[in-house]
Amino acid sequence: MTAAPITPPPPERDPLTLFLAIWGAVVATGTALWNFYRDYRDKGSLKVRCSFGPIETLDGIVMVDNAVTFSVTNNGRRPVVVQKVGGYHVTGKTREFIIANEYSEVLPARLEPYGSVHPWTEDLSIFAEPIEFVGAWDSLGRLYKCSKRDLRFVVERVRHIKTP
Repeated sequence: MTAAPITPPPPERDPLTLFLAIWGAVVATGTALWNFYRDYRDKGSLKVRCSFGPIETLDGIVMVDNAVTFSVTNNGRRPVVVQKVGGYHVTGKTREFIIANEYSEVLPARLEPYGSVHPWTEDLSIFAEPIEFVGAWDSLGRLYKCSKRDLRFVVERVRHIKTP
């Protein structure tokens, strides 16, 4: 008859080893979560504003009395290429209109972090029809919309100019 194998007793757990193992797991998990969060936020982001008024030079000379201006600012940490500024009308088939500065080639424009571009138009007829939104598109095709408040203000001012 053979003797049953003798199993050694389980090793005693050192509290310091257990603490260090738990501490390492917590730190590694926290580091991984932080890296995912940082990579998610580390991209370009555009802020689009629109307004209505005169276009002036730095000397204060008025070039255009009534124009719709757009301010497109890169609020992100990476450069962004702004391809176009425009929007959609609401009527029937939604059709796209594109607004570009008639006097200089400003779009497409590469915006460094916190850089901005200011396209404008004096063609107020595009604001005669109801507008769903206006915004800016980047080179990846992402749309960044102007706020409804800014758009309502511009449309009201344009209608006021057209019907005194």
